[in-house]
Amino acid sequence: MAGPGAADSVPPAAAFVPFDTSKRLNVPRVHGSAWVRLTPADGAWPEGPLVLSLQGAVGSVRLLADHDAPQTAALEDERATVLHGSGGLAFLLPATLSPQAPLLLHFQTYPWYSAAVVFEVQPLWAFAQTSSRWLAFASACFTCMLLLAFLAALVAAAMRDMIYVYYAAFTTTLMASQALKTGYVYHPLQLHFHAFAPQAALFIAAGLSAIFMMLFLARFLDMQRLAPPLHKVTAAIGITGGVLVALTALPLEPLQALTRLTVDPLLAALAASALLLSIFMLIRGSRYALVVLVAWTPLIACVIGTALQRHGHLLGWTWLSDATMGAAALQTLVLSLGVFDRMRRLRSQRDQARVEADTDPLTGAISRRVWARRTEALVQAAQSNGQPLSVLFIDLDHFKPLNDRYGHQVGDAALVALVTHLRGELRTGDLLGRYGGEEFVVSLPGCDADRARRMGERLRRCIERLHWRPAPGAPPITISIGCADMRRGEALDSLITRADRAMYEAKSAGRNRVVHALAIVAVGGTTL
Repeated sequence: MAGPGAADSVPPAAAFVPFDTSKRLNVPRVHGSAWVRLTPADGAWPEGPLVLSLQGAVGSVRLLADHDAPQTAALEDERATVLHGSGGLAFLLPATLSPQAPLLLHFQTYPWYSAAVVFEVQPLWAFAQTSSRWLAFASACFTCMLLLAFLAALVAAAMRDMIYVYYAAFTTTLMASQALKTGYVYHPLQLHFHAFAPQAALFIAAGLSAIFMMLFLARFLDMQRLAPPLHKVTAAIGITGGVLVALTALPLEPLQALTRLTVDPLLAALAASALLLSIFMLIRGSRYALVVLVAWTPLIACVIGTALQRHGHLLGWTWLSDATMGAAALQTLVLSLGVFDRMRRLRSQRDQARVEADTDPLTGAISRRVWARRTEALVQAAQSNGQPLSVLFIDLDHFKPLNDRYGHQVGDAALVALVTHLRGELRTGDLLGRYGGEEFVVSLPGCDADRARRMGERLRRCIERLHWRPAPGAPPITISIGCADMRRGEALDSLITRADRAMYEAKSAGRNRVVHALAIVAVGGTTL
């Protein structure tokens, strides 16, 4: 097993004790230096060529094999001769290795980071197969996370909602921390960090991931509405914890000494608090708390397991590193379903609110504002194309006496019935809007004066033939209609005014009739 020793001298054989290579080995940190002595369990190494693989090793590792020249490597080593595989380091053992010769490994670990390493000696062909499978698995996980983060960023730009910014940032930093931890960022990506220590990059990514995780959680679980005090507390926990983790990247010995005791418990505590907050918000009625629990429970369990493993527990769980990477990809996928469902619901709510704002809540006709906006567009198109356009101004006869005698409920029923039957007679492109009270307007694109008059008469007869009485003893409802066709260069306000005057002329003439603006002659013989 591992034993302390200087970097340039091999400790005596008595300093090593046996250990089970089917489990992880916590490499001791004695001034950042430790030795491991490997001997064949069956008394002899298998026939070569052989590869010694180390999963979980951090810092610099030096191999002394028999009388061969020492080999030194690290995850972040950019030399082409350094082997990477299965998320760790590998050494090609010399062909001249004696069957019983021990392998000596010297670990120059980072003093602020614990190493839990798995050792395996296997034939070169088996190593190649294992590495290929791991590379395909890791590439699929990281591609999934990167793609979903990119989609979230696009949604954030389109919807201007910070929750998608937090989600994209959380997913990206989580992916970065996993890629740094496993060495994927160095192989196959061939990215290197010369400006500062690689483990500093890992801690910065982990700290940022913790911050964005809690900020996202606070918004996604709707804490601001369901638990306002908890919203600020959650954000504060994430920012404080993330900053403390990121600070360990600073090359300050007091901070690094503190990190040896706190960083793993801190990450585990942040993960556990996210889980507990989700359970609490599920009880408070958060729609997406269950999504968070399903997505994060496997990942949080892996984070807590990794923290325990670095402190000497769960050493038999050699699969935990790959499980963490898979759980990270799984949580990204599940959370994406929840995030995009939230986007769909918000868009549906906004569309519904827009429809409600654009529609008269009683009759279902479009509002005066929307009718005017849409008809203005029709006016512009008709003026440009030289096409006719007409407007009908419709008033329900004797509406005030009906309301006063039978009540507003009966009056409302009459308005609803009127709109229902008018819609049945209008064309697909015609626009029916409620102008105010019992007054309605209809824009008729493509209709000249004669066709507008015929359409008005068609609507009047439709209502008259119903003989519908809104209440027993009430007179049957009828309508008076004024119509006007657009003149060259005429504005919409002028067109509506002429149709309105024509409607009042129809009411003055006895109601239940259609009058066109051309038929109205003002004092002095001027045609209105």
